Amino acid sequence: MSVDLKSVLKNKAINQWRLFWLISIPMSVVMVIAMMRVDMSTGAGVSTMIGFSVRWAVPFIYLVVAASSVQILFPGPFPMWWQRNRKYIGLCFAVAMAWQGVFIFIMSVFSREYYYEDIYLLRDELEGTVGYIFLTAMVVTSFHFGRKYLTQKQWKLLHKSAIYFLWAYPFSVYWWNLSYYENPEPIDYVFYWIGFLAFALRIAAWGRSRLQTAKRNAPESSTPLAFRLLGGPDDRLRPFSSRYRSALARASYCFLDRAEVVCGSCAVAAFLAFRTLPVPLHYWAGRRAGHQGAHLDALMSFAMKAVWRALLSSPHAIPGRTIPEARTRTY
Repeated sequence: MSVDLKSVLKNKAINQWRLFWLISIPMSVVMVIAMMRVDMSTGAGVSTMIGFSVRWAVPFIYLVVAASSVQILFPGPFPMWWQRNRKYIGLCFAVAMAWQGVFIFIMSVFSREYYYEDIYLLRDELEGTVGYIFLTAMVVTSFHFGRKYLTQKQWKLLHKSAIYFLWAYPFSVYWWNLSYYENPEPIDYVFYWIGFLAFALRIAAWGRSRLQTAKRNAPESSTPLAFRLLGGPDDRLRPFSSRYRSALARASYCFLDRAEVVCGSCAVAAFLAFRTLPVPLHYWAGRRAGHQGAHLDALMSFAMKAVWRALLSSPHAIPGRTIPEARTRTY
């Protein structure tokens, strides 16, 4: 007897509010049990619960980030169910973060000395506060009583900005753990790569959507594919000579469907963003400015190698090109 996945996923028990209660109630029970197993009268015990609640929250924001992308890349019953319940998965994330907020409040009120001596950091306070502001705004505007005060454009901008920030905050924490801690925990690797995959799926889905739009709107256009994906009309190419137009077209064909180029482009963008920051902000972005610079230089080296590898492995690769020697550092 075969099971119809589409029918199973339409079951009311695993959709909308019932799905929310199905996840949030057991999660809250686990939180209470964990609280009973640690000494909540000490700062170390409360700190343990803060980390425990975060580890419950992070998977849910990653699921929210990847929901629409999976539906675009791999359409089917399960991705459709995933996207349909994205709001309620996001509310589960809010519940886990509410538990974290409770533990932070307990820490700041009843273990003030431990909090300010061993935990407090201004940068973390600012990022955490912004995250909670975004989260509260998302929860309020997820319902009609809050959404009615925003236009569709404002609502979309708010939620997209909030999702990106709430993804970036934990992802950057695990990146920091892997980059600077001598002995990162296995869970740090898991959450780092899951977060990376979630955003990579979003980039891939964006590229696929733009590619489909470009093919549908201008299938016979002579505009290089890279410009069509960016939404640029033919007029933008007129200042270029035919030689440069040919080079751009050739490069765009080489870059098509090359995951290495996407990763390399992101690395270049990150490199330029950090390098153009004023010196005080650059230092603020990393606690160890020297190591930060070494990481970014190595990132640029990786990016350039990735682009050249993609060019050379493409069937349209430019003949005679070789990978240039890239400067590397030991750090």
